[in-house]
Order: sequence, then C-alpha cells, then structure tokens
Amino acid sequence: MAQPVSSAVAVDGGAGITPLPSTGILPTLRRLKLAWLAAACLPLMLLAGCATLDGATVRLEADKALLQAGRFAELAAQPAPCERAEPVCGQAQEIRGEACRAMAAQAEPFSAARRAHLECAVLAYGVAARALPVAARGQALRNLGAAANDAVTEGAGDPARQAAAELAAGNGLLALRPGDAEGCYYAGSAVLAQALMQPEGPGRCPALRTLPAACAAAPVWATRAEQSRLLFRQIAEQKQRSQCP
Repeated sequence: MAQPVSSAVAVDGGAGITPLPSTGILPTLRRLKLAWLAAACLPLMLLAGCATLDGATVRLEADKALLQAGRFAELAAQPAPCERAEPVCGQAQEIRGEACRAMAAQAEPFSAARRAHLECAVLAYGVAARALPVAARGQALRNLGAAANDAVTEGAGDPARQAAAELAAGNGLLALRPGDAEGCYYAGSAVLAQALMQPEGPGRCPALRTLPAACAAAPVWATRAEQSRLLFRQIAEQKQRSQCP
C-alpha cells in the first residue's frame, strides 16, 4: 500500500542547496508522481466500489428470501435499501414496496398503520422506478400508481405528494406505451385529485389541463372498467363546472 504523501515536501531552495535551473523538470516530476499515485490508488478505489456493490447484492438476496417467506413485517422494518440508479437498488426497493404494501393490506382501513405502510410503499416504488433501466420499469410504475392511488384515498402522508407520485406513474406508463389505459387511469385520478385540492371554480383548471393528451379519449382500463368510466365523467364534469376553456 502506498504511504501517505505529505503536501509539505520541499522541492527547491533551502540552506546549502542550489536550486535547479528552470527547465520545467519539477512540474514534470510532480505530474509523474500524481500519475503514479493515481495508478496505485485505482485498484483500491475499485475494490471499495465492489465492496459497496457486493453489500447491496447481499442485501438484495436476503430480502428476496424474506419476501418469499412472507416475512413482510421484518422487511418493512428494515432501513431503506440503496437509492442509486442501479438494478440492484431498484430491485431491493421494489421488494420493500411489496412488503410495505402487504403490511398496509393487513392493517385496518384508514388507520395510522395502514397510512404509514402506504406511504412507505409509494416512496419505495418511486425510487425503484427511477433506479431501474427504462425497459424494466413497467411493473414498478404500475405498483407505484396503485400504491399512490390507495394513499390518496386513505389520506396517507402529504396528499399533494401522493397525487404527484400517482401522476408520475401514469405518465411513466404512457411513456412506455402511448395510450396505455392503466397509465391514463392513474394520470386521470391524480389530475382529478389535484384539481379537487383547489377551491371550486376556475382555479381547478390548471390541474385539469395536465391530463395527458393521450387520455383525452377517456380509454377504459379493463381491470377497473366502471371506475375508469366514472373517473373520466368526473373530470369532464369538473371542467364544465370550473368553466375551463
């Protein structure tokens, strides 16, 4: 291992020492020393990075085992996994979201415990959707939309933040597949929630106008067909009542 190099090494002058002529050799030596130090330290830096990655991988494998065993409470109680834009972090966050959502399903509706677990799920799925490669984000975005939709309904956390998360999920799904009915459902639900947070009247129009153009035809999501129809009727009614242009 290279020994620490002091920044106070004398390079010229001093009693009884004749300074070298100004030939440019000293800057060259300094550059060579820095290059040598960089080469010596690079393996150590890479090893440190691998150790971090290996730690995240070990955590991911352990979390997979806990999830498969149905130990949701244990998973949800752990500190949040890494948030780097790497698949290992995205997968670990997805598992945390699954655990928190499972715990929410076990709690009483509208209870503090249910709201806390839903908020945890939204945060985890949101990180997962950002950390995973674009092609692998679909399921995380669907889970984010569902958790955020439940969180808005239950009043979990900051309503504006949960609605924004649901809108992000909807827009993300639409980016992956334009016209996606599920994406439109989450986007429409979020837009309506944001509008209803404003006083009745034209002040609701800016939120209503953020409905993606791809959803203007009110596509019906087969999984929630009746809810989809009701949702887009409510959006149309709000636009009319708010006198939106």
